[in-house]
Formats: sequence, structure tokens, C-alpha cells
Amino acid sequence: MGVKDVQVEEIWSMDSDIKAHEDVYGLVFLFKWENTQENKDEKDQQQDETLQRKQKEDLNTTQGVFFAQQIVPNACATQAILSILLNNKAVDIGEQLGEFKAFTTDLPPDMRGLALSNSEMIKKVHNSFGKQHMLIQDDPSGDKDADSFHFVAYVPIKDSVYELDGLKPGPIFVDKINQPNDKTSWIDAAVEEIRRRMESFQGEEIRFNLMAVVKDKRVMYKEKIGQLEKQLESAQAENIDNADQSTPATLLIHQELDELKRELVYENEKFDTYHIENARRKHNFFPLAFNLLKAMASKGVLEEAMNKAKK
Repeated sequence: MGVKDVQVEEIWSMDSDIKAHEDVYGLVFLFKWENTQENKDEKDQQQDETLQRKQKEDLNTTQGVFFAQQIVPNACATQAILSILLNNKAVDIGEQLGEFKAFTTDLPPDMRGLALSNSEMIKKVHNSFGKQHMLIQDDPSGDKDADSFHFVAYVPIKDSVYELDGLKPGPIFVDKINQPNDKTSWIDAAVEEIRRRMESFQGEEIRFNLMAVVKDKRVMYKEKIGQLEKQLESAQAENIDNADQSTPATLLIHQELDELKRELVYENEKFDTYHIENARRKHNFFPLAFNLLKAMASKGVLEEAMNKAKK
């Protein structure tokens, strides 16, 4: 989509993993979705509707939160990531997303969601990661009893943390940021809310996932390497009369450089793996499988292979 210098990292521990990343732009939380509205009485529903109307009116007008309602089913992951990108001024979202944001800024959340669902660029990127299907299922509706999962975003905006859920009427205020000048302090409020959401399942559900949208580590490592190389040049210039120019300070810089270069190699290799995995994920393997089975059938070995596989 033209977004620059951003990557998504899976978080394995909320106690240490998140703050280990520098420049966390937002969090994406996956959980089992349940239609809890069916279990609420009329009074609770009225309170929720009043709160949601206030959030919709106040946050979209006074806080500058970019929020779009989810119009298209099964697009919550894409929408959660977009909610983070479109609410962070530190991210270079590129020309196309920039034009989309400018065009939809003054629209209400439902119209923003409609504009998002009709964006050819966003649809193309989203659909490119969808499952490839060649065979028509007997039941197009799929397994009606299958569990549904949903993605929501948590983002810091000004001095507050918000939950952006496309299925809600508007942004949901989570908490104030205790130390606005600390780039990681907002994470504490977001993690506390995520823990509360997980505990609400009362141990009956363990299928959760948490991801962080962060600055591209390759860019970060290259910047740090450049800074250390300048420090090394300055330190060596000060000791130009020293034959080997080795001092405790220069040795420490060399150690840091070596570590950063190893990390950079690892990140480059990781992204190479991502490209291969994405290519495989997007490729349609059904024609290959179909023709292999057809060839095996023509040679009379398909039935034998199927019987062996069943054993």
C-alpha cells in the first residue's frame, strides 16, 4: 500500500516483549468474538448505546481520532492495521493512503468504512492474502458452528489510549497516558485492558494473539550503525597518534557495531523468509494438485495411494 519503514511483530509475552521494541505504533489483539448483546438486558443495552453515542460524538470531533466502521466481513485484521497507520503521524503512509485519509477525514465513521471497502487499492492488497479456492463447497455458508475471531487495534493518540473496533459505532477511550513524553508508557494502559479482555473469558478460552505494529528494525539498525560509525571515526581521530588506535571506548563501539550488524543480517534473512512465505500463501496450488491426482489416476496408482494414506 506504499507504507514505508513499518513491520508487524508477533508478541509472545506482554510482560517483556512489547517494550523490547522501539517505536511501537499500535497493538493488534485477536480474540474469540461473541455476540454479547443477546445476553444483555434492556437497561444495559441503553447504557451501552448512550456511552457509544458519546464516544462517537466526542472522540471523532475533539480528539481527531480516525475511525472507520467495518462494512466488509472478514476484513477486521486489515482494518485494525489501517486504524493504527492512519492515526500515527510518525508513519509515512505513502501517497495513496495519504490521499485516502485526506478524502475521508471529514466523513462520519460509517461513510469512512464504506469508502474503505470501495478502495480498489486496499481491496487488492487485502484479497491478495486471502485463501485461494478452486473447488465449490457443497455448503457455501461454511461451518455455521465454527468459532468467529475478531481483531481490534489499540493506539496512542495525543495523551490517551483508544481501542478501535470496526464493529463498534466509534472509538472507545481506554485510559489516559501517565507519561505522554515516554513513548512506551501508553503500552501499560493497553496491556491492562487486553488482560481484562482475556480474563473476561474466565479461563474458558485460550486462543488469543497479540501483534505490534513497529518501526522497521532494519531501518533502526542502519541508523544506529551509522551513528556508531561516526562516533568511531571521532574517537579514532582523537587518538591518531596511537599506533593501533584501540581504546576502551573504541573497543566498546566495535562490540556494539558487531552486535547490530548481526541483528541486521538476521532481520534481512527474516524478511527474505517472509517474501517466500507470502509468495507461497498467495499462489494457487489447486491446479498443480488437481493435475497430479489426474496423472496418478491415469496410471492407475491413485486408489492404491489413497488406501495407503488412510492406514
